[in-house]
Amino acid sequence: MTLEHKINRLRVFIMLRLFIVTFLLFMTQVVFETDNLIFYYIIAFVCFLSIFYLGWLVTGRHLLLLTWTQIVVDILLETILVLYTDGIDSSFATIYVLSIISAGILIVPWASFAVAAFCSFLFSVIATAIHWGMIPKILLVAGPVASAAHDPLYLFYAIYVRITIFVVVAVLTNYLTGTILKLEEKIRIQKRLAFLGDVTSSIAHEIRNPLMAISSSVEVLAHDLKDLVKGETRQLMNAVVDESERLKRVFSQMLNYSKIEDLKLQETSVQKLLDHVLLVVSHDKNLSREVTIQKQYPDKQIQIEIDAEQMTDVFSNLIRNAYEAMPTGGKLHIRVRENRNLVEVVIGDTGHGMDKRTLKSLFLPFKTTKSSGTGLGLAQVQKIVALHEGKIHVSSQKGKGTQVTLYLKKESD
Repeated sequence: MTLEHKINRLRVFIMLRLFIVTFLLFMTQVVFETDNLIFYYIIAFVCFLSIFYLGWLVTGRHLLLLTWTQIVVDILLETILVLYTDGIDSSFATIYVLSIISAGILIVPWASFAVAAFCSFLFSVIATAIHWGMIPKILLVAGPVASAAHDPLYLFYAIYVRITIFVVVAVLTNYLTGTILKLEEKIRIQKRLAFLGDVTSSIAHEIRNPLMAISSSVEVLAHDLKDLVKGETRQLMNAVVDESERLKRVFSQMLNYSKIEDLKLQETSVQKLLDHVLLVVSHDKNLSREVTIQKQYPDKQIQIEIDAEQMTDVFSNLIRNAYEAMPTGGKLHIRVRENRNLVEVVIGDTGHGMDKRTLKSLFLPFKTTKSSGTGLGLAQVQKIVALHEGKIHVSSQKGKGTQVTLYLKKESD
């Protein structure tokens, strides 16, 4: 979380708390027959604190301490409110949840548990002290305190219910806040990648044209001088040609990834498209011929609306990856089946597999474990599948292989 983000959250928190506390305290004049001056004192104190907090916030220093200070002071004020509004029977006995939620949002998700434990302790102490008459009557200005007349079983029940509420709120806050933080991180990553994609696209576009001219010139020279140049010099010239071709492929992939193309949807047989890709990939001389292909298709042809050209790129990329994961041979398993309104396409191999760390960054652009890869292949696959409103799931185990499952909609909206 950036400093600016933290300051914005704290600013909203200060203003929101001021509104909530003022509203609740004014409402008590209608609900409770109490000395109104007490509530005016608390309102004035909260207003003073809010001005103090805003002044501290402007300095931008020790923001974590500022956050904890606000939460602790809020808990103390909530305790006073409970004490002055019938104690254990107070309608505000669950107001502590505001501090529990605030801690999870403003600090870290697990902080909600620490605050919930502290609030549970304070409420238990207050309830027990009132029950046994340990608090001076002068502090109990809310009139007759029914709590003192309750039996121990009622005391235990009241404390148990409140603590349960605090713990449940802490669990929910921890889960929801953690989920929100993950989503925010994904959004930040996507923004960075989008910016990186724009920059990369501009660079690739500027470099590719002169590179193609250089590559074409080198190819012409290599062809014209093939009888004059021999030995190591000829190998070096061939290497230049090969590397030029590789660079052209890299820049083409970069440009393709940065483009957002409209889908040209048409009814296409999934099995026929897979068989076409298998035929092409299996005859690639750079890939192992010792791979056994196992196909598991339904009896009928499954027709779905897809962009056949783009989906060919998806299947080709995934099947090539499976071949490359089995350089000494293995089994390539392809399964197609219908599942309600979805079509599942599974491509599995018995190759070297991946560890959990590699799986986490599998679809990040420019992230690759291949010495000659660009890291854009699977990123492009994910992009195309998302454009088709589909999903992709990858499971893998080191040394045992990888399985990729595509979930494609039968019909487009």
